[in-house]
Amino acid sequence: MTLPVRPLDLSSFQCVEMAVFNTATLSGGTTFNLLNGPSSYQYFTGSGFEADIKVLKIYNGGTNGITLSFRQIVSAGTVVNVREDYLPSLGTMIIDLQTNHSDISSYGAGTLCGAAGQLIWGNGTAGTGNIYISGYR
Repeated sequence: MTLPVRPLDLSSFQCVEMAVFNTATLSGGTTFNLLNGPSSYQYFTGSGFEADIKVLKIYNGGTNGITLSFRQIVSAGTVVNVREDYLPSLGTMIIDLQTNHSDISSYGAGTLCGAAGQLIWGNGTAGTGNIYISGYR
């Protein structure tokens, strides 16, 4: 049986497809690996999230901790990842973006969302297990 594809409905709670990254492919050293690229998805063929998210959850089911990066910068002409957080083995990170407000809206305080296409990189030693990245709308 084939189920029909349901478009994203902005009036109800929804999950975006979860990215699953095998920690055995972590490069270690100074190399950051893209954790939510096309090979991490079962159906979504893009990179990052398929839609904006309001809650971000990352679970490190791997045997080693990972350093996370949510952005890249150009330093001395080279693109590098910024080390922004650390997630230990078997650790969970949940970021509720709805509790963080931006004051850039001309209508008052706006609400932050994780953007569609937001990339997440990880750096660590190869191990066993997976890193799971989930987003909720």
